[in-house]
Order: sequence, then structure tokens, then C-alpha cells
Amino acid sequence: GAPGHRRRVEPVEGTARLFAARPGPPHGPTQPRPRCWYGRRGSRTAEELARQGLECECLGGGRLDHRPQERKIHVYGYSVGFGRADHSVTTEKLKAEYPDYKITWADEGY
Repeated sequence: GAPGHRRRVEPVEGTARLFAARPGPPHGPTQPRPRCWYGRRGSRTAEELARQGLECECLGGGRLDHRPQERKIHVYGYSVGFGRADHSVTTEKLKAEYPDYKITWADEGY
């Protein structure tokens, strides 16, 4: 990204849990909203959204393997508690933030 640009998706190096969530108002009509993705810092992300008066609906989870030196990210697996996120959507979001990375996904694995 550009200098000073804060990425919407910031995976940590190595393997981390991934949760896909949809932020939205705590009460009100259901409407399509952008998704937010987070790994190890997920609870912090949920707290930041709560301070803005938003809640997060978890859409599923998985794992994210980030290898910055190789410029690779692999999304896979599922969350025992939340089920499997749509990894094709997660991958498209990552490709938009990391256009110079090789980004792949698979439903296999835990």
C-alpha cells in the first residue's frame, strides 16, 4: 500500500486463526455490509467496532499462513466454533490489499 496507508487486512507473520465477520449496527434493518477480517487481533477489532456502536456477526473462520519473505498468503481450514468462512471472498480481499503476493486458498485442513 501507499505510505501511511493502513491496510484493511493485516495478517501477522506465520500461522494465525482467521475470523470473517460482518460489522453492522447493534439494532436496525438488515442490509448488506462490508466484511471485516481479523486474525490474532480479532478481539481488539471487535472491541474497536463496539466503541463505534457496531457489532460483528461472525461468518466463519479458518487459518491464514502468512510468509512475508516469500510474499505468500494461504487461507485454509475452518473454525470449530464458527464453521468455515468463504475463503474465496477472504482471498479476494487479501489480493486487493497485497497485489504483489501469491495468495491461495483451500477448504482442507484445520
